[in-house]
Order: sequence, then structure tokens, then C-alpha cells
Amino acid sequence: MQARLCDLRFVIAEALEDELELQIAELAEEPEFSSVEDFVQSKMDNEEDTFSVVELQALSRATFATTTGHEVSEVPFQHVKAVRDEVEGYGLRYVPRAAVRKTRGHLSSAHGTHPFAGSGGGGTGFGSGWGGMSFTSFGGGPGAVGGGYKWDPNDPKNLAMGSKRRKRP
Repeated sequence: MQARLCDLRFVIAEALEDELELQIAELAEEPEFSSVEDFVQSKMDNEEDTFSVVELQALSRATFATTTGHEVSEVPFQHVKAVRDEVEGYGLRYVPRAAVRKTRGHLSSAHGTHPFAGSGGGGTGFGSGWGGMSFTSFGGGPGAVGGGYKWDPNDPKNLAMGSKRRKRP
């Protein structure tokens, strides 16, 4: 039986999340996570000036459990933010978790991944203001680079530029 690569990645990610959840639960039981002051004091005693996402979650769970009287697996965002702000107020710095990077496969759409995608000028530097001059148009219309001509909405050569389509008799 052959497992697909995306299924394998999903299983690995799920196992890592379970491991992270176990670490958070174990740390929340430690005495230094009973309050923000105890946590900051233990960090200062160990001469550390940073705290991780695991420590923040464990501290948030422990303080939320003492505040409300019951334990939960997910702490509200407002409480986590309040705990983080309080710990940072003591001078500790938060170190966020590294983002998981995904690699596009050969069957993935390349839409929007080209370095010049969305630049307006097709990568010429004209059109978006990024890395070069900006022109109002680049295609032979009024104000075009290299000259222009009078634009008439009834002229058939201007159909692609938003002119009125002729009704067939």
C-alpha cells in the first residue's frame, strides 16, 4: 500500500501537534506556571529573557484554570493575549513558533507565484511603481509610451480597449 505524500505530511503534523499538546499539559502542572509572577521569577532566576509558544500556552492554561476554577484544553485568545502582554511587561521577549513551509508540487497551480505576477506591466517595471517608472498605459492608447493616437470608442481597432461593441444589423 502506497501512502500519498500529502497524507504522510498530515500524519506527521498531527503527531507533532499531539506532542506539543502533551508538552503544554505537562508544563501547566509545574509550580512555576501557577502565576505570571512565579513564571517571570523562574525565568529571571535562570537568566533567560525569552519565552516560547509552549510556555505561553501552558502559563495561559494554568492561570485560566485558577481564575475560572476549571481546566480547558483551549484558552480564549483574549486571555492568552493578556498573559503575553503581562509577561512582556516584565521585560521578557516572546519567540513565536516557526512557520511550517509548504513546497508546491508539480501538479500545483502556479497562479500568482511568478516573480512578476501582478506587477501590471508584465515584469517590465512599468505599471505598478515597483522598481521603475509608472506609466498610465503601455499599449498604443492615449498617453501610451512612444506616442499614441486619438481614441474613438466607435473605431473597430479599439474593441479591446473598452469601446462600444457594434450591434449587428
